[in-house]
Amino acid sequence: MKNENLTIENKFTLALENHQKKNLTIAEKLYKEVLETRPNHLEAICYLGTLFAQTKKISLAKPLFLKAVEINPNNPNINNNLGNIFFELGEIQKSSKYFEKAIQLQPNHADAYYNLGIIFNSLKKYQKAVNCFEKVIQIQPDNIKCYNNLSSIFQDLGEYTKAISYYQKAIKIDSSNTTTINDLVELFRSIQLSNLTEANSGSIKELFLFLFRKNNINHQNIASNAKLLLFSDNEQNQLLGAINSDSLLTNKILQSLIKEELFHLMLQKSLITDKFLEKLLTKLRYEMLFI
Repeated sequence: MKNENLTIENKFTLALENHQKKNLTIAEKLYKEVLETRPNHLEAICYLGTLFAQTKKISLAKPLFLKAVEINPNNPNINNNLGNIFFELGEIQKSSKYFEKAIQLQPNHADAYYNLGIIFNSLKKYQKAVNCFEKVIQIQPDNIKCYNNLSSIFQDLGEYTKAISYYQKAIKIDSSNTTTINDLVELFRSIQLSNLTEANSGSIKELFLFLFRKNNINHQNIASNAKLLLFSDNEQNQLLGAINSDSLLTNKILQSLIKEELFHLMLQKSLITDKFLEKLLTKLRYEMLFI
């Protein structure tokens, strides 16, 4: 029996090594061989179930995790994995039950809280989703997915100041995260800046600068709102008057505008389709060349 057990464990170790190296066909075969000899080998059951889940064979993964939870009902990771299986199958109520069980067994189970947050968000139970994602952040302060999810929730709720604060935190964690950047572009494309308080103007401008410094986004989508950060309606009216009369080069509003990095980035990275800006720049170029 001792030699047989050693052979089984060696085979399981080999299966695990192949699994980690993504030799999935070999790993699957070895896991099955282990289970033929020892049907209740819990680790082989769980890893084979994980392999099936990774390859989207959810119907094959389900009975394995059900068997695993029957063998060890108090394992939080098994309960969390079974929750994921039922979520993939669209059985949300059962999925929630297993995530909640995982949390009951391990109160700081970040993955279970995250998964439960995804469910609450999909059901539009936003406050419960927020509570779950904030709990994950307490456990894993650098979990950028939670910051992005929280930003998205508050954006959908029209609470733009909160959404922006979470985007700022996400950027501090990873300034190249594609999801964060794309979601922030969408926010600044669709939002009315008048919905934001004056107190936020500095941080909003910093976020616009962050986006305009990037080269792999469509800056045209946010150019209109960027312009609103550069001058007020009153200043625009004053400049319109200056275009038709005074020299722009001596205009104080324009002198201040020319010092703005955001203004220069807008000119470099977005087509000017705004009639006011086009007229302003035409007059400015003329004065610089001929006066």
